[in-house]
Amino acid sequence: MSQLPTAITLALIMGVCSASISWAQNGVQVPAQQRELTHILSKYNDLHESAPNNIQRDKIDLEFRKEFCAAIPKDGVSGWVGEVNSIDNNSPDKGIRLSLEVHTQDLSSGGLGVELSLGNYYAYGVDEQNTQPHGSTVIPVNSPLYNTVSMFRSGDTVIFSGTFIPYSSPQACYDNDTTYFSLFRFSAIRKIGWGITF
Repeated sequence: MSQLPTAITLALIMGVCSASISWAQNGVQVPAQQRELTHILSKYNDLHESAPNNIQRDKIDLEFRKEFCAAIPKDGVSGWVGEVNSIDNNSPDKGIRLSLEVHTQDLSSGGLGVELSLGNYYAYGVDEQNTQPHGSTVIPVNSPLYNTVSMFRSGDTVIFSGTFIPYSSPQACYDNDTTYFSLFRFSAIRKIGWGITF
């Protein structure tokens, strides 16, 4: 049986549609595209938990991957909300590698995963073999973005913009059955607090 890990990760920058913004209880705006990814994972977590056997769970896993991959934004996004998961130097250039947790607080846990995240470096089954050709996504040293991000710490809540680096094909996304970490290029980001739920 193919099992997806407990931490499903994905790299994404959030697009704001003025007519489709959801509000968290604390007043933080969460774009509908971002919230939809959490809803997809929650729905299939529930289906996975109630499936009668591994045959049905495998079918649910595949259905989840197809729906989830189709929902990853194809264009640039802005106004997405995330929590800093990790921040580190990239070797050898010392640019910044950044990953964010982006699931909303209404995520239901289950067999498929309890986390959605994205980042600007190869990790979790995402590499040059399964993504389309692209320039560097690491935040370069001494850039304005570097000067901002270098002050972040784990747990900071941020609002960010950017672009997902597409997989080389839909199948390449489906085949990434160990995790859903999407490669992301940040274009703007700012801290709005620490430990804020959204």
